[in-house]
Amino acid sequence: MVTLRDRANALETQFAYEQSFLFCVQSRRNRLLGLWVADQLGETDPQSFADALCDWSIAHFSDEELITKVSQEFDRAERPLDLDGLTNRMHTLLGDVMRDMRLA
Repeated sequence: MVTLRDRANALETQFAYEQSFLFCVQSRRNRLLGLWVADQLGETDPQSFADALCDWSIAHFSDEELITKVSQEFDRAERPLDLDGLTNRMHTLLGDVMRDMRLA
């Protein structure tokens, strides 16, 4: 019985770590995405824009909502947006951040 309890505790600990890691990875990816979007839109304060987007994404955790938010920002600025390019950028940034965080 003790070994089953130990194994259950280990699995719970691993799950918690993986969820925390995923949250950190997505937050960093969203901040980098925010900097990229700010650059594309010609924002005067890109860091502030990226921070606001990252803060917004904490309450809206899905990538679909993030894509919608970024699309709205491009529409507001009357700039064209390539959705395939945006999703590719998001996937590339996610991979880069994961690699960097695992090396750290």
